[in-house]
Amino acid sequence: MWDVRCFQCGSRNYTVRRLITIAQAHNLAVVVTNQINTAPDSQRPYPDGPIGGNAMSHAVTYGVRLWTRNQLFYDAVIVSSPYHPRNRTTFYIDTKGVVDALD
Repeated sequence: MWDVRCFQCGSRNYTVRRLITIAQAHNLAVVVTNQINTAPDSQRPYPDGPIGGNAMSHAVTYGVRLWTRNQLFYDAVIVSSPYHPRNRTTFYIDTKGVVDALD
């Protein structure tokens, strides 16, 4: 059986490939979260990058950055997508589920 802890032992590429194989074989969507590390002395417009490195960033289809705006509202930005343009939205979560704050 596949062990989630292999993510911690440095075999990220193996883990990502295994997740993709399982998802394709069973027609599943896989959601993986990844921390972001910021380099404040960088000259790039977005001086942050994924902790998972290239194995994570090249394997994902969609890159979405999430953060809290305040205690009620959250922001989401599509950072990378093969089908959608870069876009931003604000939402909140209540008893109905995820609700668009602009509605």
